[in-house]
Amino acid sequence: AHRFIAAMLSGKALYHTAKQWISTQPSVADSVLLYRTRNMKVWRFISRLKVVQVGVMGAVLPVVAVHADTLGSQAVTVAGAGLAGSGVILVGLSLFLRQLVGELRYTPANNMLTISTLNFWGQRVDHSVARSAVVPPAPSAQHFEQTLHSQQGLVRLMFFDQKKPLFLLLRWAQVNDTALLAAVLCGSSRSI
Repeated sequence: AHRFIAAMLSGKALYHTAKQWISTQPSVADSVLLYRTRNMKVWRFISRLKVVQVGVMGAVLPVVAVHADTLGSQAVTVAGAGLAGSGVILVGLSLFLRQLVGELRYTPANNMLTISTLNFWGQRVDHSVARSAVVPPAPSAQHFEQTLHSQQGLVRLMFFDQKKPLFLLLRWAQVNDTALLAAVLCGSSRSI
């Protein structure tokens, strides 16, 4: 991975800068996987499928418009409505997937959380957030553990420096250590 990133950059100065930056980043081996949504690959596929659908609808609309005299004006209206509806669903799905946490990792060395979500194109995006920036989702770690064991609904994650919340989907989640997840998110001083 180091060589790939360095090869993408041109020039020796950029190569050395990238190599130094990569060496200072905590590795995945240093972090603890706390939470993972089981169906992120399905969500990724659906997101990409919606992008393709909007593209196909966008390509079909001009063809229908050119042949409107033989197909009728209703065909253009239906194709336009299909394109608009697909676009609205794509935007809504994209906004939802930007807020759905796919994976949550904790790095004790620097007290940081790595939160993985999906972008518009269905690609994974990792966000690093300080543990101190998390607004506790429950009054106590014990209360949050009870919520995790119930496995119903969504858990809303808020951050002091961001307005948009992120969501943990509990029903289809893999939680490796509920006590540790509760301690990390609720600000408990439990040792890791």
